[in-house]
Amino acid sequence: MTGSHVVAYCHNPYVDTDRVRLHIECTRWWDIDTDSAPVDAGPALTVRLTGRCWKEVGSAWISHQKVR
Repeated sequence: MTGSHVVAYCHNPYVDTDRVRLHIECTRWWDIDTDSAPVDAGPALTVRLTGRCWKEVGSAWISHQKVR
């Protein structure tokens, strides 16, 4: 995280595809929290996820699920 921007790299070391999303919680009450669109990370691939707030980022995390 740098200021109002978040960049995350997710690597999938498994043989199955993993679906990942970036979730961002902004510090300011009026700044809208965001969830990225899901991105499929194939076996042995790394994907880049980005997002931002208008002002400061309070927290950011990645969620994932196996693609069936």
